[in-house]
Amino acid sequence: MSVESSLKEKIAQVLELQKKNSTDLPVSKFRSIKPDIQTVRSFLSTRYKALVESRGKTILWDEQTLTAIDYAALWLFSPQRDGLLLYGKYGNGKTTILICLKELFSKDRTSDRILFTTPAMLIRDMNRPPSDISLYNLCCNVDILLLDEVGAEDKTAVVWGNRCTPLQDILVYRYDRRRITVLSSNCDNGELLERYGERVMDRIKESYTRVFFSRSSYRSLDQ
Repeated sequence: MSVESSLKEKIAQVLELQKKNSTDLPVSKFRSIKPDIQTVRSFLSTRYKALVESRGKTILWDEQTLTAIDYAALWLFSPQRDGLLLYGKYGNGKTTILICLKELFSKDRTSDRILFTTPAMLIRDMNRPPSDISLYNLCCNVDILLLDEVGAEDKTAVVWGNRCTPLQDILVYRYDRRRITVLSSNCDNGELLERYGERVMDRIKESYTRVFFSRSSYRSLDQ
C-alpha cells in the first residue's frame, strides 16, 4: 500500500467512527493516524503545486502560502478543533487549499461522505420546492462539509414563503454534532460577525482553526 493510500485509509477509519457516534471520537480526530503530520503536509503541498501549475501558473512558495498549508495540516491533529476557516482577501489560494483537502479526505473520486459546495448554491437550492435530498440536508449531515465563498451568498432563503438563515443553522447543527467543516471566505472578522451574528461566530472562535489571508491577490501578479 502506498503512503497516500495508507493515509486515506486511516482517515476513512476516523470518518467511520464519526458516523457511528460522534462522542466516540478521540479528542483530536486524526492525531493517532500514521503516516504522521509531515506526510499530510507533503500531500497538501504536492497537490497545491499541481493545481496551480494546471492553470498555467508558476507556484509561489511565499510565507503566507506555506503557513496556510502548515495550519491546514496542523488542524487535522489539533484537539477540539472540528472546523477550519480560511478567510481574508480574495485570490490567495483559499479555494485551492479546500480542493486539496477534499482530495485528501476522498478515498475515491465518487465519495458520498464529502460535500464541496458554496452557500450561494445552497440558497438557490432552498428557494426551490423542499425535498428529502435537498442540499440543505446534505450540508447538515455529510461527514465532511467544505464550503467555498462563504459570505458571497444572499443572507436568507425562502421556504414555504418563510425567510430563513440556512447557513447559520447548518453551522450550529454541525457544531453540536462535532462534524468536520471547512470554510473559506473573502470576509474579514468584522464582516463575518455582521453577516452571521454572535451565535455562529462564538462557535467558530471556539471550535475552528482560523487562518487569515492578508496578501494581495495572486491573480494580479504578472507571470
